[in-house]
Amino acid sequence: MQKISVLVLGILLSIAGTLCAQENEAPSPGDRLFEAPDNSIGINYRIKLGAGNILQIDLANGYDLHTGGLANIDAILNLFLDDMRAFRDSIADPLTVKQIDYLIDTSGYHKLRIRQYRPTASSFLLDHNGPSVLRTEQDTVRILIVTAVPDRYPGRAIKGLRYDRFCFFLNHYDELEPYAAKGLNGWTRHIMANPVPPNPYRHPFFYTVRDSGISSHTREGNGISFGGGVTLQNYKSYFAPAFTLGARVVLRRGTDRYLIGASWEPIFLFAPDPHGHLTTYRNDFIVASFNHFGPAGQVKAMNLNLIPDVSLGYLFHSQGNFFDKPSFRLTIGSVYLQQTSIHIEPALFFNNFFKGVTPGLRLSFGGF
Repeated sequence: MQKISVLVLGILLSIAGTLCAQENEAPSPGDRLFEAPDNSIGINYRIKLGAGNILQIDLANGYDLHTGGLANIDAILNLFLDDMRAFRDSIADPLTVKQIDYLIDTSGYHKLRIRQYRPTASSFLLDHNGPSVLRTEQDTVRILIVTAVPDRYPGRAIKGLRYDRFCFFLNHYDELEPYAAKGLNGWTRHIMANPVPPNPYRHPFFYTVRDSGISSHTREGNGISFGGGVTLQNYKSYFAPAFTLGARVVLRRGTDRYLIGASWEPIFLFAPDPHGHLTTYRNDFIVASFNHFGPAGQVKAMNLNLIPDVSLGYLFHSQGNFFDKPSFRLTIGSVYLQQTSIHIEPALFFNNFFKGVTPGLRLSFGGF
């Protein structure tokens, strides 16, 4: 029994390692300064400027263009270009690929990062006039605007700050000034053409645009998600690993997410059969769950998130004599390790309306 338990534990931990391997390495101080935090962007617009040049507008909320002067791209772009004039000579080489980050935050100071490099390989266009250098990588300009928001702000924000960003992907950095001279505000006027709904932060799909020159995508919408996970838990004195497969309805309200789910969870128990041979017994639960993620529902402390959630499982198939029928499992509340899907939650197994109560502890990896 002990050897099989160790083997199953090793398999489950290897699966859990794969689930957790998607986490990114810690960003550098420069990246933390000039990058928008995870989950801070709710909608983006990708605008074709011609000749392969792109303007991408990333907004925390679709309503942001209607507030704080963000719709005036021309003013924002000219502010950036004015600050860049002092660095014109340092970016004059037409053969380097330029990546420029510009930050307008609540400090009142503007911050700038310039990165440029020469491609490791040279490309050429050959015609009857002789070879000419062919650029295969675009220059990038990203303007990040950070705005403080009031308490109980109904839209998307991270620790009291809202993040909006304008990204230019250009064949040549020098093409930016002609765009500023010509003007880009017509694009934002087109995006803002629809009337604003009564509750502007509660209608994310209202701000999407269907146009041959603009594509838009929102992360704020309601929907259905499918997922799975691996759980290590105990039942009485038994080691009881399990896996979960299920679906959840996702309801978004501002920065809060409400998840209502149903899942199948087979729990595996190990014990000798009547002949003394170690046997694996599968006991299947159907589980209904409710989770609430967001500032209004969670408490953060020591890199942990305390999440108010609840689940109720019903045993619909059993093997062995481990559970009396009807048997249920209840969980209330969980503790997540920040920026991961790893969480711990207490559990209560019971039958006949809280008779025969058995406490347990669950360590879960993955989406459920």
